[in-house]
Amino acid sequence: MDQDMALDIVREQDIRRRMEGGASMVQYLSRDAEEMNWTNLDKIVDALGTQWVSSSNFKVALLGLDILNLLLGCIQKEFHHYYHLIQVALLDRLGDQKDQVRDASITLLTNIMQASSTPQEIFEQLGGAFTHKVWRVRESVCRLLVATINRFGSKSLYLSRLLPRVCKLIIDSNAQVRNTAEFTLSEIYRHVGEKVRQDVSKNEELSSQKKNSLYDRFDQIRDAGEMNTGENKDVMMRSSSMTSHDSCDDISVNSAKSHNFIPRCTTTATTVSRSNHHIPPRTASVEVSSRPVTTALPSRRTTTTRNVKSSIAGIRSNAGGLDDESFQNDFTTNLPTVRIFSARDVVDMMQSINQVIADDRKDWEIRTKSLKQLRAMIVAGGTEYDTFYQELRAMEPALTHNAKDLRSQVVRETCVTVGLLSLTLKNQFEHCARTLLPALFTLIPNSAKIMSTSGILAIRTILKHTQHTRMIPLVLDHSSSKSTAIRKHTFCFLVIILQNWSLNLLEKHILALKKSITKGISDADAESREESRNAWHGFSQLFPNEGDEIYNDLSSNQQKHMKEYIPASSSSDSLKQSDNSKRTSIIPSKTVGTRRHGPSRVKSTTTMTSYAFNRSRSDVDSSSVLRSKAKANSRSGYNTIGLCA
Repeated sequence: MDQDMALDIVREQDIRRRMEGGASMVQYLSRDAEEMNWTNLDKIVDALGTQWVSSSNFKVALLGLDILNLLLGCIQKEFHHYYHLIQVALLDRLGDQKDQVRDASITLLTNIMQASSTPQEIFEQLGGAFTHKVWRVRESVCRLLVATINRFGSKSLYLSRLLPRVCKLIIDSNAQVRNTAEFTLSEIYRHVGEKVRQDVSKNEELSSQKKNSLYDRFDQIRDAGEMNTGENKDVMMRSSSMTSHDSCDDISVNSAKSHNFIPRCTTTATTVSRSNHHIPPRTASVEVSSRPVTTALPSRRTTTTRNVKSSIAGIRSNAGGLDDESFQNDFTTNLPTVRIFSARDVVDMMQSINQVIADDRKDWEIRTKSLKQLRAMIVAGGTEYDTFYQELRAMEPALTHNAKDLRSQVVRETCVTVGLLSLTLKNQFEHCARTLLPALFTLIPNSAKIMSTSGILAIRTILKHTQHTRMIPLVLDHSSSKSTAIRKHTFCFLVIILQNWSLNLLEKHILALKKSITKGISDADAESREESRNAWHGFSQLFPNEGDEIYNDLSSNQQKHMKEYIPASSSSDSLKQSDNSKRTSIIPSKTVGTRRHGPSRVKSTTTMTSYAFNRSRSDVDSSSVLRSKAKANSRSGYNTIGLCA
């Protein structure tokens, strides 16, 4: 490809021909980069920045960033002369609405730091990003700072100059920016050490409450042994009085050049992996961070005393099984390159995939590649076309058949694909989920751990992200399965439903839920009983009257096991202090109550135990009053209650 052809491609206005030409440029630069001898790189880079990276079409923007990455790999240090042509465009892309575009921009900037510039120079030119009017830009520059520190080390930057800007973002008006800034400050502390705590204490813009919150995060990192200050023992943060540009270049360039830079194309299907490029995790992303964040968003409902994941705690320790992190990582890693230009492309690809995975005679490796291609389509934006849902409906029998396949790798790829579909489509995946659930439940008792855990994780993902009232009976039917493993995990899935689903979906199945939980508490398997008690606690929080009925119908021995699931703040503590088993049943309240949830308000005088309330209750026990009177009479000699000495 000569330079004139390349210039014509980057100046092309038609979207379809631009994408086709861009793909040919990517292929040329990836294969024949050494033969490139273009003298009009300034015009090409300028056109890529103004017409491709700045495009409102995110696919065009991603392809432009791919080409710039490859050009950077070809000319290395010389790219420094052209960076100013794309600087404004890259700053704008840091605020793009698409995660893929923001991640690709961050990756290109870190590659530029390594190949043709220094981290300090890039951040000096991006100084306005910390106060940009678009909140996503302010968030992305923090993520870029974390990626830079993780990639080049804290020695590559004058962190003392950047720390006040990060601290200012901790009190930003946007919550997501605040969370990212706190994470960034924690990462700086992890690499630098206690000097960060001292600088934070001197910052006058932060309130004492916010400082204490940051100190707690620092302590958690230190106590967990996650500090990475080995290379910074005597360096810490540089004084802002150091103004020698050469010394900064020496530090940064040496740090950057210690890596052999080999840029890779970041396509629309294989978007930037945060684990590879050290980008801090985001709550909206399907990627899983290699190091857990110390804080988490509060859950919508109060959780039980046991963790929801306790029932599958054995999964992670079982050899050959699949854990949650690997399951989610497979959503977007090791995928083929897929480019979608129109709805027709979606139809053709979906039909081709369906034809392959529906054929038993096809080799299992070919079928797994087709399942990965389906995930690549989802990541590339195929779900934005209405034709995707029509073709997915036609693909349901093939997905169900592959979930029952004898090859563990086929089952794994099917479950991962189903999980990504549920995560992406949400409630629009409901019909397909109802079709697949019975097949996924059959995987649970499988002796092959990879198949069993894949099925469990797929069901958990579906129940978290796809919610429909018709799915509840499908789950509850398995609570009476002959398989102990299925019964145990069914109650675990029921806990997920009770904690994540809205009340209007649950109210239609109150009786069925009550019946299943009651049966589970009396199950022959100890683990199934434990999970059913977990489910009872979540159920009683949502439907107190029905929870009371379940509790009062239990035997005294069963009630004894249920006490550990009753909050300590309730007046049920009095039950634990009594040795008489009859005291486990509370005297019914004389007040006629109505159920707080549900469209039907049926009056009830059923027994209401105090664990259904979050406050203490002190109902007067008439028998206790009589006993107190008798004791008082025996001591005072009067027929009235007197004061005892």
